[in-house]
Amino acid sequence: MSGGSRDYFYQKLKEQANIKDAEDVNRLIRALAGFMEDVELYESSDIGKETYNKALKKFRSEWLGSDTSRKSGYIRGLQKARQLINEEMAREF
Repeated sequence: MSGGSRDYFYQKLKEQANIKDAEDVNRLIRALAGFMEDVELYESSDIGKETYNKALKKFRSEWLGSDTSRKSGYIRGLQKARQLINEEMAREF
């Protein structure tokens, strides 16, 4: 597998799934990292459209369901995760 279309962002994301006292956010980060790996593989032609669509459907159904309050919570979790990743990346460079 070649991957790399997004500079292996999913690996950097997985490394951030260790937020103290926030296992629910850590689960979300790991799930998003898994989906982002599928995105990279699809964009690099390492998996087909059908496999990618299954991964997208699974992620959406598990994390972006129709319950508005749950979605809002996940969005806040994603925003916090993005903030932490940006802070970590800023420290590295």
